[in-house]
Amino acid sequence: VAMLATLWLLSLSLPTSWAQILVSCAYKSLCQQALISGNDVVLQCDHLKARRYFSSILGEDLLLLSSVPNIKKLPGGSLQLTNPQPSQTGLYHCEDNDNALVVEYEIDFQDVTTLRITHKGLGQEPLQNESLSLGGKELIFTHWEPWQDCNSCGEPGERKRLGYCYIEEPLETPMPCSLYLQEEKVQYRRMWPEMQLGKLTNNMWLTCPLASRVVPSPLPQSQRAMLPTLWLLLSFAAPLLRSHFSISCPNRHCQLALLSNNDIFLHCNASGAQWQFFFLTVKTPWTNNPFTNSNMETMPDGSLLIRNPLPLQTGFYNCQDKDGKKVVQYEIDFQDIETIHITHKDLGQEPLQNETLSLGGKELIFTHWEPWQGCNRCGEPGERKRLGYCYIEEPLETPMPCWLYLGDVNLWSSRTRPEMQVEACHVQCTSSNVEYVTFDNFKLSEKLGSAWLTCPLGSIYRPIIWEADNISLTWKDQLSGQAVSTVLDTSNGGNRLQVFQPATYKCFVQQELSAQFTPKSDLDIPASLSTEDFGQQPEVEEAQKGKADSVLKGLRLMLLVGTALGLLGALLKLFHPSRGRKRNQVLLVK
Repeated sequence: VAMLATLWLLSLSLPTSWAQILVSCAYKSLCQQALISGNDVVLQCDHLKARRYFSSILGEDLLLLSSVPNIKKLPGGSLQLTNPQPSQTGLYHCEDNDNALVVEYEIDFQDVTTLRITHKGLGQEPLQNESLSLGGKELIFTHWEPWQDCNSCGEPGERKRLGYCYIEEPLETPMPCSLYLQEEKVQYRRMWPEMQLGKLTNNMWLTCPLASRVVPSPLPQSQRAMLPTLWLLLSFAAPLLRSHFSISCPNRHCQLALLSNNDIFLHCNASGAQWQFFFLTVKTPWTNNPFTNSNMETMPDGSLLIRNPLPLQTGFYNCQDKDGKKVVQYEIDFQDIETIHITHKDLGQEPLQNETLSLGGKELIFTHWEPWQGCNRCGEPGERKRLGYCYIEEPLETPMPCWLYLGDVNLWSSRTRPEMQVEACHVQCTSSNVEYVTFDNFKLSEKLGSAWLTCPLGSIYRPIIWEADNISLTWKDQLSGQAVSTVLDTSNGGNRLQVFQPATYKCFVQQELSAQFTPKSDLDIPASLSTEDFGQQPEVEEAQKGKADSVLKGLRLMLLVGTALGLLGALLKLFHPSRGRKRNQVLLVK
């Protein structure tokens, strides 16, 4: 019990690394707003016992928000939406425990995948106003927000502003497009949100405010002695820290393509959830049986974890509650990662072209591209990637992932492949929060002359970069044949790295240092945790200096630690964040 209490306290002590935009509205008022999908938001509702309801633009009855996977009720009464989707456009109603209105929001989550980006410095023009004939003289235009702050100070930088699609009738108040159209199915290119960038001139530079750099002092002797005990506790916590790519389905019926061999979570918030599968190649449904589906596991909250999914597991995933009522259904095409087509824009490599597939009609086979992932480095040149999936479209029909469309049709075409495209990027650094960092060592195999390193928390669905002795390992070098001592594993987007030479290897996930690997020596003992500045390289020397003394102190203190609460003070001091990407870390030594 004490162990669980310690881990719970540990989770509370780690600040969240996500920031959401806060939307507020006056008491008992209705506020209407457009936002960009895929970006977290908090809708403020200041009532401790608030009840929250949702009604989509399709005119459905109010639905109590109690089990939507990407919506969370915050302690103060507000509502947090993680990665909201365009389908979640609608009315958000908050009332108190006496059914009295507290606040209402009408939100249009405009599709980020259609975001149109222009730069004033390149002479690129935003979208022009146009007329939309829906029985009157409706004007469709972009409602621009104020310019955001400059992204740099003391030197030339850039700033941006967001613009949202709005529709206005004569003598009426303009409305966000989807809130105006509601259930009207209008596909119109002018309904895109926009982002405009502008470069500041010399006389518009911002002056940097007074800044300070906090240099950490060495840990007191008492805290250094606590570190071996902390290492033991963190070694138990380590399995809990692993992260898988999560999929949620607000509409309760979702169709999507994913990549095989990359772990995923399918959300299903239901007590006593039961999963049923229908694999298109087998056409035999069955309940979740650990003996027949050894790579699947139902989690305590009802979600389904699929480890290394296979292409033959393409099919339907149906989640039911304990009463047998359908909660959510996923239709998933696990496209074969072994056939992925990788290109780099800076090498002039082209993605696959659209083709016609004759199956009795005029089917078009094409790549459906996801948005670009974030840049994998900040403050210096990096790379970003995007994933593309094989889709098939019939005339006047909604496109479908290839193997959900083909089913058990035995067809092979070089065009039925997923894709990954890479390009160079350069972004500014922002402040960050403390994360766990694995500090491990490795040894080259005598037989193979190499070793495989795995980046914790990494995934093909997240930005990843590796360094060897502080030199970036890029996809451009690998795809051009310039990388000779390392190989990025294409089957997981570079989450695994094959190395052929001893060096200090680091991996970064979403620009955050995730792990460091050093060549193994006979003196390496997993006996120390430290909070070093990774911009320098003193940790190896400190780990070897006076290790016997540290171990003895650790053994003495292990006998004195009887409860988890005695560790709380040390935890709070150890997890003190510092600014910057290469910052103080809590190291998990393996």
